[in-house]
Amino acid sequence: MYIERLHLRGFKSFGASQDLVFSPGLTAIVGPNGSGKSNLLDALRWVLGDGGFQRLRIVRQGDLLFSGSVSIPPATKTEVALFIRQDGTPGAGSCVLKRSFSPETGAVITVDGARTRLSDLDAVKRLWKLEGDQFAFIGQGEVAEAIRQRPAQRRAHLELLFGIDQYRRKRNETSAKLVSAEEESLRLGALVAELNNRREEIAPAVALASRARAITDGLEEKRRLFYFHRRRVLEESLAALEEEIRTLGAEETFRIRWRDLWEKMYSRSLRERGELEEREKCLRGDREELLRKREDLRRSCFASAAAVREIRSRMGSLEGEEKTLSARLEEMGAEWGEILSKENDLAAGLAAAVEERDRLRRRMNELRAAIEKEQERKKNLSAALSALGAEKETLRSKRESREAFLADCDARIRTSGEILAALQEESAALEEKIAGLERREAEVVEAHGDAFAACRKTASALQQARKESASLEAAAEDLKTAESSSYPEPVRFLTSAYRLGKLQVPVTVAAESFSCPSSVTSALEAYLGGRQYWIFVKTLAEAGACIDLLKERRAGRATFLPLEKSRPRFPDRRAVLPAGGVVGWAIEIVTPSEEWESCVSHLLGDLLLVEEYSVGARLVSGGASYPIASLEGEVFLPSGTVSGGRTRAAAGAIERRRRIREAEERLARVRQEGAALAAALEKEEALERARSAEKEAISLELREKRKRLEEKRRDMDLERAAGGRLDRDRLQALDDFASWEKRMAEIDGEMEVLSASMPSTAEGDEESSLPARLTEAENRCVLLEERLSSVSSLRNRAASELERNRERVAALAAERESCLARERGEKDRLERWGREQYALFGKIREKEAALQILLDKEKLLASRSGRIAARSRRAVEAAGAAGERARILSSKREALAGELRQLAEMWEEQYPYSPEEAPSGEEGEAASAAVRWLERELRALGNVEWGALSEDQSLAARTAFLSEQLGDVGAAIGELRGIITETDLHVGVLFGEALENINARFNSLFCRLFGGGEAWLRLQEPDPDGPGGEEEKKSSPAWDAGVEIVARPPGKHLQNLAQLSGGEQTLTAIAYLFASMEVAGVPLAVLDEVDAALDESNLLRFGDLAKEYSSPPGQGKGIQLLVMTHRRATMERADILYGVTLAEPGLSRVVGMKVEDWAEPEEREGRKLSGAVRR
Repeated sequence: MYIERLHLRGFKSFGASQDLVFSPGLTAIVGPNGSGKSNLLDALRWVLGDGGFQRLRIVRQGDLLFSGSVSIPPATKTEVALFIRQDGTPGAGSCVLKRSFSPETGAVITVDGARTRLSDLDAVKRLWKLEGDQFAFIGQGEVAEAIRQRPAQRRAHLELLFGIDQYRRKRNETSAKLVSAEEESLRLGALVAELNNRREEIAPAVALASRARAITDGLEEKRRLFYFHRRRVLEESLAALEEEIRTLGAEETFRIRWRDLWEKMYSRSLRERGELEEREKCLRGDREELLRKREDLRRSCFASAAAVREIRSRMGSLEGEEKTLSARLEEMGAEWGEILSKENDLAAGLAAAVEERDRLRRRMNELRAAIEKEQERKKNLSAALSALGAEKETLRSKRESREAFLADCDARIRTSGEILAALQEESAALEEKIAGLERREAEVVEAHGDAFAACRKTASALQQARKESASLEAAAEDLKTAESSSYPEPVRFLTSAYRLGKLQVPVTVAAESFSCPSSVTSALEAYLGGRQYWIFVKTLAEAGACIDLLKERRAGRATFLPLEKSRPRFPDRRAVLPAGGVVGWAIEIVTPSEEWESCVSHLLGDLLLVEEYSVGARLVSGGASYPIASLEGEVFLPSGTVSGGRTRAAAGAIERRRRIREAEERLARVRQEGAALAAALEKEEALERARSAEKEAISLELREKRKRLEEKRRDMDLERAAGGRLDRDRLQALDDFASWEKRMAEIDGEMEVLSASMPSTAEGDEESSLPARLTEAENRCVLLEERLSSVSSLRNRAASELERNRERVAALAAERESCLARERGEKDRLERWGREQYALFGKIREKEAALQILLDKEKLLASRSGRIAARSRRAVEAAGAAGERARILSSKREALAGELRQLAEMWEEQYPYSPEEAPSGEEGEAASAAVRWLERELRALGNVEWGALSEDQSLAARTAFLSEQLGDVGAAIGELRGIITETDLHVGVLFGEALENINARFNSLFCRLFGGGEAWLRLQEPDPDGPGGEEEKKSSPAWDAGVEIVARPPGKHLQNLAQLSGGEQTLTAIAYLFASMEVAGVPLAVLDEVDAALDESNLLRFGDLAKEYSSPPGQGKGIQLLVMTHRRATMERADILYGVTLAEPGLSRVVGMKVEDWAEPEEREGRKLSGAVRR
């Protein structure tokens, strides 16, 4: 394998496209210093995946781009391509590696045109045996580095060269897996122990649940027997009931047959009575007609009276509804104008009622005057016409009128008593409700007061918390502003750029990377000084990006501490500290952030804090070699300097940061308290609103109940007054009735004459109705006055409600007027019907006498029909009794069937019923008793944690599972340890063989180059005092031993390599490098001026050796060598010679030629230089 061609474009100083075709043997690259020869080595390293800035001699990736020259502008993209061929035969395998970079796309790597990742490039390099590029690519001045390396570094290079690094990586991965497996084993063991402890904790509950489970299992069997027994008993009871029900059905049918026979006989008796009634049809027809008319009139009267009562009741409800609406209007109080309109309407109604009442009073006075005159005239007529019988008719009319009046009075008295009793009951109920509401109102008022006070208290606390939060927020903001302004300008610029996204590198100011108690801030600020404004970054590249930004914006200078370059310091534990006056080591007092702990330890790791100056002075006098700072700010440095004093400047960055943290913590606490107070206030306000609404509702209900109670009491007073008037009128009517009876007996003969001379009774009727109408008018006036007063008092509270209830009030008023009109119509009809009844009364009495005979004849037939009906009733009763008994039994049957269905629904699915397994009576009772006993036993156990059983089973399964996993992990640990042991043995053998082969070739080449002497490689013995424990060293000896170089030039004693001359070191390194590459089978090597330190004789030896190793197999070793040199002897032995020159400042150009075409300088004049210019 060899590199066939190298293509460059825009790489470092190679601005134009350049192609270098290499020989499979030795290719020499020459040119003056600074012409760009080493850039070719950098290109090879870069295309093979090396990204180290130091090895590539760059600061950032952008340095790889051609920076421009006079004729060629700066490159925006760089590209390096490497063409690799298996051998020189046609059709041999080949590969093209290409790597490009631009600021827009970054670095891109392709293998044969396919894009690949940098991590996958190692496999390609291993395929082409290029994994030793770091060993075989020797840069300028690096040749002697191979023998100056530490033994461990030299071993690492050899492992990389021989591919042993793969085993090391695999062993490290296996070791990491082993550590993880051991940690997993410990975790699983802890889990198993924890699960066992939990099983021991729940063992009593598991035992109790197990006993309960045993009882439950026994209970299940007994319940099954109980279910079978109970179902059998129910089925037998149902069968017996079915039989009895069938018997009762037959008996009922027999009784119904007898009932039908008696009903037939009763029908025949009725037909006979019908024949008798037919003969009496004329008389009965007249009588029935009269009775019908009287009955119609009576019903009409009763219907009219009921209608009047209904109207009055409706008017009362209307008045109550109007009062309710008035009360609602009183509460709302927003529609003043509408209430005034209603008040005017009521005032107008009251005026009309007063006018009607005055009119009735005047009419009453006029009628009384007219009646007095008529009575005077009647008295005169009676004295003059005492023989006339008209007075008798008058007295009889009065008597009939008084009879009707007495009947009406009795009915009204009974109705009044019933109404009064109902009003008293309603009043008592209202008083009881009012008392309860008053008690409830007092409780609610007290609860509302408490809730309101709690709301005010919480609101006050919340307002105070919000004020404090706003104050703390402003203070924190001021502190942050002061902190930002206190930072140096470059620090502020970089932190602002990072926050605004203009800087992609995360930066942290040193003062912000840790927290500390307030007592030590002065000491830390004094000790750190300007270092508290250092900027922590992760890498040198990030620091370079920040510096570039500062340069670009001319924002000043800043000091950076990369995390990768930090050197943590540690307290001097050997120091003897005094018993008092020492605060402690600073790194143990502060709390650094986890990310920057190493950087904080770099600054404060060995700083000791003391209480005062004298303590620090004593420690320094005692030989302290670490920095010391007192709490007052005095600083003792190991160099011997002491600083102290006090300035008028404000607090430093650390103190400000501490104040900001305290302010933010206090602000968070205050905000949390405010949120809790806000939530509490919301709950308390909701409770206060609920209490207020409840109070208003109770107050409204209480006012309504009191208003209704007042109305009931007024109604009771009116009813009592009306009842008293009725009693007086009834007594007066009875007295009049007795006197009229006596007088009628005296003037019986003069009735007709007296009746003719008597005036019309219309005025008397009017006289009798006027008091009632007058009373009604007065009551109406009183009612209207009360309503007017109520409306007036509610005027200011009915605004909003009146708009919604205006239509309802109008409808109620219209309905009330309609009720009044209906009441007047009903009273007029009652008056008319009363006169008609009086006329019918005489006719009916005449028909009664005629029908008496017919009634006597009907008695016999009625007696017979009664006996038949009695027997029919007995038959019906007997049938009904049988039917009732059947219904009772049917109900009992349904109950038993329902119980049977419920029993089957409850237990059938769990215990399928089998009649054969149903126990007998005694056995079933025993099962029932056993069920009750087991249920008592189960209850006696108390609360059973049934979940303990499942938890115990789950824990047992989990323990078994984890134990199995623990075993698997243990097996895996054994396998991993076996793999590590096997790898150690294999690597020991492999590395030992490689070292032995290298030793043979190394010694041979050393003797060849030096003309004698000896050199070899040996494994370094592990240092027992070095890092790592003895157990670790014993476990991996094959990995821990470094490789040392032992060399003795001829004629000299064995000595340290550092005592060799520069040329001797170079020759030793060349022997070591060539021997290692030969044994490892490295296909190529790049040597940059490795012959610079050799004298002429040694240079010839080196040239011969290079020529031998670069010769094809059979003639040499077949290693492709690319050599950058200034020495003629080396150039003469090259197959192809390339010259690198600076065509213009900053632009490298390559000129190539074959050495066989090269001639001596004196022979070259006039001849063209044959070669290809590669651009």
